[in-house]
Amino acid sequence: MKNRRAKSQLLLLLLAFALPIIAAKILLNSGFRGEISTHGGELLEQEISYQSLALSNPTPGQWQMLYISDNGCDKQCYDKVGYLQQTWRALGRLQERVAIVMLVNENSSQPVPSFIDHQLVNQLHVESMVDIPYQGQVIIVDPLGNLVMSFSWPDDQQQSLIVAHDILLDIKQLLKLSRIG
Repeated sequence: MKNRRAKSQLLLLLLAFALPIIAAKILLNSGFRGEISTHGGELLEQEISYQSLALSNPTPGQWQMLYISDNGCDKQCYDKVGYLQQTWRALGRLQERVAIVMLVNENSSQPVPSFIDHQLVNQLHVESMVDIPYQGQVIIVDPLGNLVMSFSWPDDQQQSLIVAHDILLDIKQLLKLSRIG
């Protein structure tokens, strides 16, 4: 009687530890990911990096808010970079982990205005924007140079404030979950 009871307790104990592992393995093999939520950004499905775009990473080891200027830097471009600077300032103590990068066409007829704060905004110049996806958008780039999340930027000022706030929330969430950068 004691022997049978000891065997059943041992079996229950083994099941208590093995069952969650078996369930996790089944869920992983079936492709179940669970709900992935962002505050407004769209996770990029393609694996795109600075290296695949033949660009050098301007701030390796840091998360980046990359603004890809579609054609020079006009008033809308300046406003968007201004919103990114405000978002960066709102990060507070996390600022040292994040950089602002602006990708611009060096052959553009509209140069980057001199009144953009060059201490906060790193500029990455390219000869041609033909192969660069996501023009006119803000991209979150991880410390290894992989493009992670994109944000479409509306022309409306009120909507732009909402997008800037969404970027702030998403980058804070990424910084919280990340062990690098």
